[in-house]
Amino acid sequence: IVEGSARHQLSDQLYGAGDIAGASEHLHLAVALLERGPESIGQARALTSAGRLHRVLGRPTESVTLNTRSARILERMGDLAGAAQALDAVTRALIDVRGAADVVTSAASALAMARRSGRPVPIVRSLCRMAVVLADSGRGAEGLAILDEAAPLAAAADMTSTYLDARSTTLEAVGRVAEALE
Repeated sequence: IVEGSARHQLSDQLYGAGDIAGASEHLHLAVALLERGPESIGQARALTSAGRLHRVLGRPTESVTLNTRSARILERMGDLAGAAQALDAVTRALIDVRGAADVVTSAASALAMARRSGRPVPIVRSLCRMAVVLADSGRGAEGLAILDEAAPLAAAADMTSTYLDARSTTLEAVGRVAEALE
């Protein structure tokens, strides 16, 4: 388990430095080593990292599978904020492979988990993702309503830039381009 955790940490450092091949090699070993032990938050986080890597490498289906596994483990372990983050990653990957209905359902699951966590950062992240997903599926008015809820939370959680990006994207999707540029 210690070696698996160390390889996961090294993989994240290599990923951050742009060494995708090195990150992939160490992460593959980290996941294999961590899966030998009991379920743990460390194992789930390595699965989330592997999911991120698969998405970057153009393998969104694998990303969905890994992040879904991670979310389940994190929820069982009581890390609801981590589970919400993993479900948000599922939504991002689904955008690449599925229709709008699946993406909206996934974003709603991530938002529900984030709300259960009670933590502002995952809630804001999920509200903003949900707004954009709704706008992209032709439901921009609903997306804007979601952003009304996100605005005060974003300011309190120091996530104003995340909120403003989602607001701009959503406004643009509903044809309010001038407001989106403000």
